[in-house]
Amino acid sequence: MKKIDSKIAREVERTLQSADDIQRVTGNPFLLTRIRERMAQEDPRALHQSSPRWAWALAASLVLINAISLLQFTQASNRDDSTALYDYYYESSENSDLYDFISQ
Repeated sequence: MKKIDSKIAREVERTLQSADDIQRVTGNPFLLTRIRERMAQEDPRALHQSSPRWAWALAASLVLINAISLLQFTQASNRDDSTALYDYYYESSENSDLYDFISQ
């Protein structure tokens, strides 16, 4: 175990010594100037403008959601009529145990 620990310690020490030889990188002195100039040139309202394409997509999505909701509602009201026959069949047959289990 000590052999492994000493090996790890040597590797750590070697890595730290190699990091001492690394020189600091100097950046472009005009980078900040260029960034500030580009920010000054852009229209600040451009970020807040929305395209008509997004408005149409949102409107289409809302119409589609309403259509699906209406379809589900009408199918649910039609299902109430069809469940009467289902209830009659299972209440009067030998499958009443299954009906009791399902209706719980």
